[in-house]
Amino acid sequence: MLDLINSKIVYFTIEEWKTLTLKFPDVKISGTEDRRLYFSWANLRIEYYPNSEELWIRNSLHKFYNAVVRPIPIGQCNHNDFTVSNLIETIEYICKVLNRKPEDFELFGRFEFGVNINVSPYRPIEDIVSSYISHGTTSINRFHGHAKAKGKITGASAYAYEYRVKFYDKSKQAEIHPKGILRYEICNHRVGRLKKLLGISKVTLKDLMSQDNHRLLARDLIKTYDDIKKLPTEYDDVSPEAMLSLMSYSQPSMIKFYRRRMSNYKFIQHRSSGRQLMNKFSRSKDNVHSRVRDMIVKKLDYLISTPSCNKKDGINKETIIKNNKN
Repeated sequence: MLDLINSKIVYFTIEEWKTLTLKFPDVKISGTEDRRLYFSWANLRIEYYPNSEELWIRNSLHKFYNAVVRPIPIGQCNHNDFTVSNLIETIEYICKVLNRKPEDFELFGRFEFGVNINVSPYRPIEDIVSSYISHGTTSINRFHGHAKAKGKITGASAYAYEYRVKFYDKSKQAEIHPKGILRYEICNHRVGRLKKLLGISKVTLKDLMSQDNHRLLARDLIKTYDDIKKLPTEYDDVSPEAMLSLMSYSQPSMIKFYRRRMSNYKFIQHRSSGRQLMNKFSRSKDNVHSRVRDMIVKKLDYLISTPSCNKKDGINKETIIKNNKN
C-alpha cells in the first residue's frame, strides 16, 4: 500500500556515515564533504549532510523490497502487492543495516500510498478511468489525462491543495503481464497531511509499522474514491437519455451550452435533475465503479491483514553488497 517516502535521521555523525559506506565498498560516493554526500542503494537515494549531521533516505520502499529485501526477477518495480508485513520487513532490514531504530527515521516532504488491483476483463484507462470527471465535495478538481511520449493516455490525475489523486495503467507503465492492473494512489505534497490523517505531530518509520495507522490510510483511500464523480461506463445499464443528462450535468462545455440557452429557472431544474441522477448512479451497487470499489476494499484488507510468509535469518554484509545496484 505504502510506496514513496522521504525520511531523515537527525544527528547522524560523520563516523556513522563512514561506517555505513564501508558496507558498500563498490558503490560510487558522489558530492562534496562540506555540503552533501550521496549514493544509491538499489533505487533508494541515500544523502548525507555533514554540516547538519542529517542522513536522508528517499524513494519507493516497495521497489526496494522487490529489488533487495526479497528480490524478484523483474527487479526495481512496484506492480505487485506490498503488504504491511512486507513493509515492516523492509523497515527492519534498513534499520539493521544503518544500526538505527525505526523511531529514529522522521518522515518529511512527499508521501505516497495506494493500491494495485486487477480489473480484467476491463481496461484500466479506456473502460474505467476515462469516465472519471472530478474529485471533491466542497471544491471541484477535474481529472486531467497524462500520456507517454507517443501521446496515448496512460492515466489521469486530479489536483487538490494538499495532494493529488492519481490513476494509471500499471501493466503498461511497468511493461509486465498480466494486463489490466489499475494503480490508484494518493500523492501527498507534504507530510503535514499524513500527520492529520494519523492524528500525530511527528511521523516516523515506527508509525508506519502499525496496522491501525494503515487502516486510517485505507479509510482515506476509500473516502477519496467515493468523492470522485464518475460517468457510467459502456458496460453499465444506462439509457442514452440518462447518459446525456449526466454528461450535460458534469461536462463544462455542455454546462455552458445549456446555460446560454435556458432561462435561470429551467437551468436550475436541469441541474437539479442531473444531480439527482448522478447521486442515484453513484449509490448504485450494480455498476462497474461499484465493483472496482469492492476490489479496492478487498485488496486493502488483504494488504493490512496478511501476515508475513517468512523472515530472513539475519542480514550479512555479503547480502547487502550483492543486492546493491547503482
